[in-house]
Amino acid sequence: MRKFIIFILIFSSFVLGIAVSIMLQQKQHLLSDHTLAFTPARSLPDFQLLDHTGQNVGNEILEGQWSLLFFGFTNCPDVCPNTLSLLKNLQSRIKNPEHNPQIVLVSVDPMRDTPEKMQAYVSSFKTNIIGLTGELHKIQVLTDFLGVAYAYNALPDGSYTVDHTAAVFVLNPDGEYAGIYTGNLAAPNALETLADDYRIITETKYP
Repeated sequence: MRKFIIFILIFSSFVLGIAVSIMLQQKQHLLSDHTLAFTPARSLPDFQLLDHTGQNVGNEILEGQWSLLFFGFTNCPDVCPNTLSLLKNLQSRIKNPEHNPQIVLVSVDPMRDTPEKMQAYVSSFKTNIIGLTGELHKIQVLTDFLGVAYAYNALPDGSYTVDHTAAVFVLNPDGEYAGIYTGNLAAPNALETLADDYRIITETKYP
């Protein structure tokens, strides 16, 4: 009898594993070619940064609601403002408060992006955006984990610009890494594609 019960438990676990695998494959099949979803979601490493109000914050800033995380810098001429505007438009489409995401901009140019400068920048978009900055080695805790590349390039006027990975990271209300969108954010259909993929990852519906 004991052997039979053990067999049933092992068999049930096997069947459950197959069912979960099939569901994950179905979800991934529904997503665009530019998006990956992670189930289970991946825990972020512990980090300590400054928000745009100058407060020390950590992983708790990403908990309690869905988040769309983007890396950029306030002197960015086009990619960053265009992406933040796109994410703002995505926010406006989601009527379900449980799935309406906060937008989080992490600076890859902390030498210039002080909290004060971040506050002026994120407030110009007039939506729920959190700006994060801090010492570069503390920012690297996130960039290294998420595979975000960036490079500083000198300009003729003596200043510099920053090339960086332009991807949108989806974090669940537990502050975990749930998905990533790597498509061209300037493409004509970027908003529709990202919105559809976000809906699938969060399993929500909106008009």
